[in-house]
Amino acid sequence: MAIIIELANAIDGFVDNPTTAREILADQIKRLIRSIRCKYNEAICDNEIIRRQNAEGVEQMVIADLHQLRANAQNQAQIFALQNNLPNQINMVGIPQPFFDWDDSIPDFLAKLRLYLQSQNVDLADNAGAPIIGKDQAIGYLRGCMRGRALEWAG
Repeated sequence: MAIIIELANAIDGFVDNPTTAREILADQIKRLIRSIRCKYNEAICDNEIIRRQNAEGVEQMVIADLHQLRANAQNQAQIFALQNNLPNQINMVGIPQPFFDWDDSIPDFLAKLRLYLQSQNVDLADNAGAPIIGKDQAIGYLRGCMRGRALEWAG
């Protein structure tokens, strides 16, 4: 852009020389020089506008990145809380609920039921000296595990 200005100034100086007798040519050249300078100024303004728009675009991208980082941090905090919550840790192990039918092995079923009750935080020996709440819960789980003839018998 600086070369255009230097060229315009050189032509302008040549046209202002009193030895040049061609006024028509001089007027055309001066109009052209004014046009070039006007376009140069418009280009500078356009460049400034584009520079500002680019800066705003970068700013918007940074803001969007910050929002994404905040959402990620919140999600990580929720995941951390879920993973460090004891009932969730036990359930993450994936101990399935045992089922008992009349023909199944009773000792095997009781071993599976004991593991399942532990995974559900049912304590059979809680409330020493008071009515045992864990026992009632365990009986409820036991009835939920029964199938077929065993369910009919317990019914």
